[in-house]
Amino acid sequence: MSGAAMQATTAVESGAYVNDVRYARLLTLWEQATGPQLAGTVPADGEVAQLLFREARLLDERLYDEWLAQYTAQCMVWVPAQPDPVDPRLATGIYLDDRRRMGDRIAMMRSGHLHAQTPPSRTRRMLTNAEQWVDVQADCIVARANLVIWEHRKGQTRAWPGYQVVEVTRSTAGSMLIANKIICFLERDAPQGNYAFIL
Repeated sequence: MSGAAMQATTAVESGAYVNDVRYARLLTLWEQATGPQLAGTVPADGEVAQLLFREARLLDERLYDEWLAQYTAQCMVWVPAQPDPVDPRLATGIYLDDRRRMGDRIAMMRSGHLHAQTPPSRTRRMLTNAEQWVDVQADCIVARANLVIWEHRKGQTRAWPGYQVVEVTRSTAGSMLIANKIICFLERDAPQGNYAFIL
């Protein structure tokens, strides 16, 4: 492996891409999704909608390697705890993961030592009202969809409603990948339960 490739790999693994620019991007995405309808907003088309549906199905089936493959090498997933858009650097959240942390969550699920997932949750995600727009400045597509995660574990079924905002980019091979994802639960500013399963 060349020195440049090793540096790039180290940067991805260490989360070195998580910087002020990336935090500001997350805030911009949330503001776009909660502001007035942007010009050019349309129902999510086949390719974007299929990416959203595929990601949800892979999580529900606990196919975690395939799920992670739906994301770019430098990706982030943010679950804020505030009712309105806020800079993620200035407020606590439910969680904020880079790709390395996403991999850590998969490893924990597979270790057999995550007691909150013994037995594992059975989940089903429902996505509705999916819409998309082009962010010309960032040269990407942004999609928003209402979301309900149904979780069943140890005889109890719970619902986690909210919405998600997903920044979609195209890989060099031409496939669509998720660069950033924000999940805003309806009760995000209330006391939270244990999200032991991967959101």
